[in-house]
Amino acid sequence: MLKAKERYRTAIEHSNDAVSIIRGDKMQYVNRRFVEIFGYDRREEIIGKPVTLVVHPDDRDMVMTINQRRQRGEPVPVRYEFKGMTKDGR
Repeated sequence: MLKAKERYRTAIEHSNDAVSIIRGDKMQYVNRRFVEIFGYDRREEIIGKPVTLVVHPDDRDMVMTINQRRQRGEPVPVRYEFKGMTKDGR
C-alpha cells in the first residue's frame, strides 16, 4: 500500500497538469506545475491561502459556490473551467 501511495504522489508531483487539494476554502497541497503556472516561486506562498488566490475576480463567485455545494454533498460538475490569475495579476 505504501508503494502505491508513493507512486501516486510521484505521478502527481511530476504531472504536466496543475493539481491542488483544497480543504474548506484553503489550498492544502499544490504540485510543482501549479506553482509554475500561477507564477509563484514556492509552494509556501500558496499553501493555506484561499482558493480564490488564483481565481480571476470574474469567476470567484462561481468557484466558491461550487466549492460550498461540494462540501455540503450536493451535486456539482465533475469538471468546470474558470479564469485563473497569476501572482502578478495576469
